[in-house]
Amino acid sequence: MGNRYVEDLRRIIGIDPNQGKLNAAIGRSSIAGKRGMGYINSKTGGAQAMSGVPGQTLLPSDRGEGGDAATGENNSGKEGTNPNDPQTGIFTSADNAVDAEDIIDGNNINSKVSSPQITNSGLKYTNNGTINTIEAVDCDTGDDIDIRIRGPFVPPEGWEDADTPPAAYQWQLGVSYGFLDPNTGSGIGAQNGETAYECASNGNRIFGAGAKLDEAFQSIEEGSYNGYGDFYATYDPLILNPVIVATYGNIFPIDGDTCSPGVDAYCPTEDPTDVKWPADNKYNFKLENGQFITSDRDDDVPLKYKEGVSKVDFCFGAGGSRKGAVEVTKDNGYMIYEKDGVTDAPTGIIRAYDGSGQMTAAFDSTAINSYRPASD
Repeated sequence: MGNRYVEDLRRIIGIDPNQGKLNAAIGRSSIAGKRGMGYINSKTGGAQAMSGVPGQTLLPSDRGEGGDAATGENNSGKEGTNPNDPQTGIFTSADNAVDAEDIIDGNNINSKVSSPQITNSGLKYTNNGTINTIEAVDCDTGDDIDIRIRGPFVPPEGWEDADTPPAAYQWQLGVSYGFLDPNTGSGIGAQNGETAYECASNGNRIFGAGAKLDEAFQSIEEGSYNGYGDFYATYDPLILNPVIVATYGNIFPIDGDTCSPGVDAYCPTEDPTDVKWPADNKYNFKLENGQFITSDRDDDVPLKYKEGVSKVDFCFGAGGSRKGAVEVTKDNGYMIYEKDGVTDAPTGIIRAYDGSGQMTAAFDSTAINSYRPASD
């Protein structure tokens, strides 16, 4: 910050001189490259049907022509990006996501059976593609639930994948972050954050508590502002100290600069961040190694699902008025069904799918134990 502002700000805002001095303009060199990764998933092999069980013979001849498990071709009947693109192999968002009600009621092309009548030979069904994600609602909280059948967790908006947050939240060894004057591009004070987000959300470290940057912080975005910085932070001008607004405005460029790990302030030797997913009243499962697991980064997950489980209970339908469940099967696939509203017992048609999301059987509750993993 130019020296002409220092004394005025100290006097008006009331900065404690013991907090550290506001240094004169500090030139900063930009950091080459940005961190990030893509999640690549290899194409799966052809899906294998589950073995039949007594009284529930599968009828492969009745399967219709449909989705290709080897390519992940999207025959879900819904528009959207192919979830397992044969060209890139990249999973994106919650593609091929199907509401639990559409699966249980047989309204989705991947959940249709040929007759509502269950016989000793089981139900005829068609295999028209895959279901990658089941959408439902938590019966207790009303939170949305995504149950991912294959591929990684559905990442939060703005995240490259479930473990790679936006660049502003990423730590780099030997780099710390500080404010730039939006009018001149010169540095303001010292570096005050190990990530761009930490710098932006803790602006009082440099300007003092009277500046109210911490209270006024709204967002941080990647990109320059007025041609300066790697990121820019926006603050509420109605909360921000008027002197700050008059001097700089309410948007500050933030710049990364080299630092000495373990020596300079805000320059740690190991990643200090534990970035959580944004709170959004929604949580995710993915099916992995015969369990439905949740992410440690997702604080919306209820305590009962913090560890892997073999069964997820949910609600669906208008106003979440109906109950259902999805369970793992003995071949590391899953089955989904409606539950009686009073007894919670499985009712109606139970549909079984393999690990690729292709339907392999349809049956009633008398056969459900034949599909469950052996108990310990």
